[in-house]
Amino acid sequence: MGVEKARHLHLPEPVVVECPTPDASPAPETLCDTQTCKAVVLAGGPGSVRMPFSNGRHKLGLPYIDGEPLLAQLLESLHANGIREVAVVMSERQDHRRLVEEVVASASTALPRVTCFMDNGLVGTGGALAPLAAWVDQSEMLVLGAHVVLNGNDLRRVIAEHRDREHSVTVLIDRQASRSNGEPEAGGETFSGVYVIAPEVFQYLPADHYLDIKEQLLPELERNGVEVHYMEASEPVVRINSADDYMAWTRDCMTKHAPRPGGNGNGNGNGKSMREVRERVWAGRGVEIAPDAAITGPVTIGAGTKIASGATIVGPTTIGCDVVVGRGATVRASRVWVGCRIGEGATVGDSLLTEHCDVPRGGAIDSAVVVQASHLGRHDLRALCAGHSDRIVLISGHAGLRGAAEVRLRDRVAAMVMRAIDLVVAGGLLLVLSPLFVVIAIAIRLDSKGPIFFRQQRCGLSGKPFMMLKFRSMVDKADRGQQQLADANEIDGPMFKIAFDPRATRVGQLLRAMSLDELPQLLNVLRGEMSMVGPRPLAREEMQFCPQWRDARLTVKPGITGLWQVHGRWSGVFHDWIKYDLQYVRRQSVALNLKTILQTAIIIPVQIVDQLVGLLRKSVKRADPAGASHSQGSD
Repeated sequence: MGVEKARHLHLPEPVVVECPTPDASPAPETLCDTQTCKAVVLAGGPGSVRMPFSNGRHKLGLPYIDGEPLLAQLLESLHANGIREVAVVMSERQDHRRLVEEVVASASTALPRVTCFMDNGLVGTGGALAPLAAWVDQSEMLVLGAHVVLNGNDLRRVIAEHRDREHSVTVLIDRQASRSNGEPEAGGETFSGVYVIAPEVFQYLPADHYLDIKEQLLPELERNGVEVHYMEASEPVVRINSADDYMAWTRDCMTKHAPRPGGNGNGNGNGKSMREVRERVWAGRGVEIAPDAAITGPVTIGAGTKIASGATIVGPTTIGCDVVVGRGATVRASRVWVGCRIGEGATVGDSLLTEHCDVPRGGAIDSAVVVQASHLGRHDLRALCAGHSDRIVLISGHAGLRGAAEVRLRDRVAAMVMRAIDLVVAGGLLLVLSPLFVVIAIAIRLDSKGPIFFRQQRCGLSGKPFMMLKFRSMVDKADRGQQQLADANEIDGPMFKIAFDPRATRVGQLLRAMSLDELPQLLNVLRGEMSMVGPRPLAREEMQFCPQWRDARLTVKPGITGLWQVHGRWSGVFHDWIKYDLQYVRRQSVALNLKTILQTAIIIPVQIVDQLVGLLRKSVKRADPAGASHSQGSD
């Protein structure tokens, strides 16, 4: 089973991408021999693969100020720090693999040798490292996330200190991080997402389980007496997790750094041989600028872009390839990606325009993110328009600009329909099953001491806590004995689940087998705390291992049933839980909810029979242990 899981999670052979540019440059002066340290870029997680504002771009494909993808800038930084071999752990999408190939093939400077490992992004940061043991080959590995921009930090110093102190893991922490760039820890510092890990740590990396470096691996190492060293970053480490982070980073780069003259524009495509055409104004090939256009740097202009008469460009601004800025239009402190059209007299200020967005004549965009609605799924639209950011979000569709209010209105209508379905189904089931509630309550009271209902705080929509109800199926205060059963846990990751839990009462075993212990959650549905369909309600500590999964599932109400219950309830693999939750969040609709309710009604009898058969076999073994042993021995 483990081999099958590993084969599902990772391709059996890595895809090696060689840099065609001979690495003839001398190694930089180093504090230690960093060339024996290999780097791993973790870029397969949901937060890297899907960024709503990026029109499907991978996070490593976001354009730098000269139009090159972020990946090119990252590889150059690693090479400058003496790293000569890099593994990029990507999703299995072909366009993501092509991103790496194109960056390496078009490099105008020396880059490290790059190897791609394919990963479905559901095994956690630690789980993604497990298949790299042979590639690492007894070297230390520098591990960093795709969201990390090194920002001038000297990795040679970090690696040298790691070796001098002979630690197994060195964690780079950032005490200067801004609030938008990460969650502060208790001590006031932020995990930067950069680690140096010794090869002996591989023994703690399971090949077929979910494992998060920060939340699971580091505590496990410390429990086993393995030395973990925390080192402060010399410069603030930039983390790009949102459009605001991206805008702030590029604005800072524009004010501090000039574009590289050899930039060849794989991302936005600013064109080869970018040159300074006016003071602090850099342009690629084929750029046409009207003589009376007013441009105040710093500004970069991509190849093939046309700036019409009377236009005004005020930096810090980056404009990609093949953009048209109309007569009298104004662009101020903005990022304009490839193929955009800014109409005559239009104004764009402090905004991000993604690929091929059109601003109509006389239009005004201020503090906004503009994307092509046709490129986005329902979840991405919701994420952009959720209102969690102070930035106003506009959506560019075939009929011109339309506000986020239209998307929110459509979602409100769908939410009202789903709420009506919840009330009808939950109310109807409560009326029909009310006699069964009375029978179950009496049975629980007669069977064991303790309350009839089990109440526990769980996280609802947007993380709002509520008290989830269940019929008590275990002995009173059973949670106190959970730690003693840790080795019997049948699902990896943060959750605890045993098919035939020894803490279950006699009545509780039947209730769990027939899924009747969940019936009181119909009351949670009537209260509006839950829905009939959605991810299972969890406590906050059960969601801490995968922030992207946590943040996604908290955008919808938790449900009594869902895709995981229908398709993978007893798979015992945590990444299946993540997969089905993310799948539901991205596809949530009235039709999907109705389909899932129908599938649940069909599959519950099958699951009940399966569970009752399991209970019967368990009872037979208890009644005749000698016969069970004899039977097993004769097979």
